Amino acid sequence: MDRRTFLTTMLQGTTLAATLLPHSISPLLIKQYASLRHLGGDSYQNMRISTLGINSLGAVFSRLLAYSIQNVCCYEVLSDQLRSGNLDFSSLNRTIQQTDLLFLFADTTDPASDSLLSSCINTTAAAGVQSVVVGPYSTDRPLSALPLTCSTPPHCFVVHHTTARDLVALVADLANTDSFVGIDHGDIKAILRSGNLGLFSCSEATGADRGSRACSQALERLQQQGVNSANCRGAMACIYGSPTMPFDYYAQAVSVMDGYFSNDISFVFGAIPDEHLAADTIKVAILAMR
Repeated sequence: MDRRTFLTTMLQGTTLAATLLPHSISPLLIKQYASLRHLGGDSYQNMRISTLGINSLGAVFSRLLAYSIQNVCCYEVLSDQLRSGNLDFSSLNRTIQQTDLLFLFADTTDPASDSLLSSCINTTAAAGVQSVVVGPYSTDRPLSALPLTCSTPPHCFVVHHTTARDLVALVADLANTDSFVGIDHGDIKAILRSGNLGLFSCSEATGADRGSRACSQALERLQQQGVNSANCRGAMACIYGSPTMPFDYYAQAVSVMDGYFSNDISFVFGAIPDEHLAADTIKVAILAMR
C-alpha cells in the first residue's frame, strides 16, 4: 500500500483509524513552524521561501505577505531602479541564492514589467533556484514571450493580494509545518513544475458536513477557472481547522479530494491547526497545476 492510499484509508474513518487516532486532530500536530527537535527527533529542515515584488502591484503583494506570514522573506524591486542603473544586481543575486523557492509577484499583462521580470527570472535560474510567477495572466502575453535565457517558469494566476497571500501561505504551511502527514520538499517543487499554469481556490464552511462542503466549493471554483480532474497535472492542499476540530471533518475533506484528483498525478495535502478560525469552521485551500 503506497503512502497516499494508507493515509487516505486512515482518514476515511476505518476501524484502524478509529483505533489509532483520537477524536481531535490537535494531539497529532505541533504548533505551526515548530521543529521536530521538540519531540526529540531529528531537526526539521525548513524550505527557505522568499517573495520578490516587481513594480507597484508586486510590491503591494509582497508588503502584505511581509506582515502576515512567518518565515517568508519579502523583497521588492522597481523598473525605475533598472532604468536608472540603481538596481544592485549583486545584492539581488545574493538574496536569490539564499532561498529555495522564489515567488515573483508581477503583473505580466503590463509591458512595463517585462524587462525587470525577465532579468529576475534569468537571475533566479542561473542561481539554480526554482521560481514561480504570481499575478494577473493573459493568453495574449504568455511568459514564453519574454526574452528568457532559461526555461519558462510556471505562472500562478492571481489578481488580488489576499489571494496571493493565501497561495504562498498554503505552500509555506505544507513545506514548513510539522504534521502527521510527512511531505517532502521535493514533492512540493515537483508539483509546482508539473504544469504551466497554477490556479488557486480557497473556501470555508460550517455545519455538520463542513469538511466536504468546504472542499467541494473550493473544487467547484477551480473548475470555474478552467481546471478539472482531467487536465490537472498536480495539486496540493491544506485543510485548516481549530486545534479542537473533530477529526471526522478533516476526513470529509480528504475523502472529497481523493475522489476528485486522479491517482496518476502528484497530490499532497496537510492538516494544519489554525487558532484564528472559529471552532465550527473549516477552511480548505487548493493549488492545482495544469
